Amino acid sequence: MIKKIFLILIVLLLVFTHLVFGKKAVVLSEVVKPGAVAVQGNRLYVTEGESVHIYSLNPFKYIKKFGKKGEGPAEFKRMPYLIPFPEYVFINSPGKIQFFSAAGDFKKEVKLPFHYFFI
Repeated sequence: MIKKIFLILIVLLLVFTHLVFGKKAVVLSEVVKPGAVAVQGNRLYVTEGESVHIYSLNPFKYIKKFGKKGEGPAEFKRMPYLIPFPEYVFINSPGKIQFFSAAGDFKKEVKLPFHYFFI
């Protein structure tokens, strides 16, 4: 029942967005429970759990998913907080900061001496 209500709300939101803004509405079929959304240039980043999905906006298409639960490189303890820049994506996870290319390729990780979480 709740899934039906949620689906109806999403459809109504998409129709409303299309009518008000006159833009093309799309369904992010790869994402089930989005956490946060960020846009940089032609890329749309959507967090879901401990992963990040990347989409191209023009033309709209799914590029890839990166990240998973864990403590190693390209892994996150919880939903990552990300800030996209033109050439890289800054991702904060408890105890570390990671850098990825704009395309989602892991570049480097900086461990913090404490478990501070920037927001």
